[in-house]
Amino acid sequence: TTVSADVQTSGMAGPASPDMLMVLRMDSQRRGFPLGANNPALGVMLARLAQECRPHRGPVAAGVRLQDCVRLTAPGGAPVELDVALGKLFCRAGLEPDDAWGANAELRTDARQLLRVSNSAPLSLSGSVMSHRGESMGALSAALQVQQGRRSGVGGKLQLNSRGVASLGLQVRSDGAQWWGLVGLVPLFNLGWGMLASVLAGGGGAAGGGE
Repeated sequence: TTVSADVQTSGMAGPASPDMLMVLRMDSQRRGFPLGANNPALGVMLARLAQECRPHRGPVAAGVRLQDCVRLTAPGGAPVELDVALGKLFCRAGLEPDDAWGANAELRTDARQLLRVSNSAPLSLSGSVMSHRGESMGALSAALQVQQGRRSGVGGKLQLNSRGVASLGLQVRSDGAQWWGLVGLVPLFNLGWGMLASVLAGGGGAAGGGE
């Protein structure tokens, strides 16, 4: 069990006193309860934004988080970890309540047998949902990495959410003996070339206007 407290101020320099954020957290975890594969955890948070550094003024928020991690072994011998978390936040900033809740689940395993490769291939699948002020949003994510050596490999990550936004990321790492990781410089070169072209085009337009 751990207990922590954070105090920080925010505000611009001037005669007015800055605001002060005070956060108190407590996290507790018990391994092997109620079964040997379970690792449940409980987190509690209490925060206050003291306006003008006055503890009795400002909004108050309280949150609670329940989490459990289950470690199993797949039929092929691959380790499987499942993390499930549920959180609720209560906030009072005047007469209107401003509450929110969220849930997340993540499955992690080694996909080397599925991909038929000899090196490590961490695979992660996750999903989350959040609700705030009557508006809900969900998201899905998948990430895969294939290790080719101690410091070389390739990985990708795909994210989708219920608002129609998708993102795809690619990561390539290489050591001194493998230079194919330099392919990651291609998008940086394209970005720099585009910035240079826009600067040259802007300078040409300014010169034409002066004439």
